[in-house]
Amino acid sequence: MPTPTDPVETPARDTSRDPVLLGDILFHTLADLARRAPAPLLPPQRTRPHP
Repeated sequence: MPTPTDPVETPARDTSRDPVLLGDILFHTLADLARRAPAPLLPPQRTRPHP
């Protein structure tokens, strides 16, 4: 019979089963796609001031 001074044994948490936020998955997916995409071509800058 355990005494009140015995350390409480808690099972280790299985972190692989923790719920993952959908936003976190979406963020990493979009970040991965952005890294793979070629850099967008920007239009040339104006050389004269706008009238």
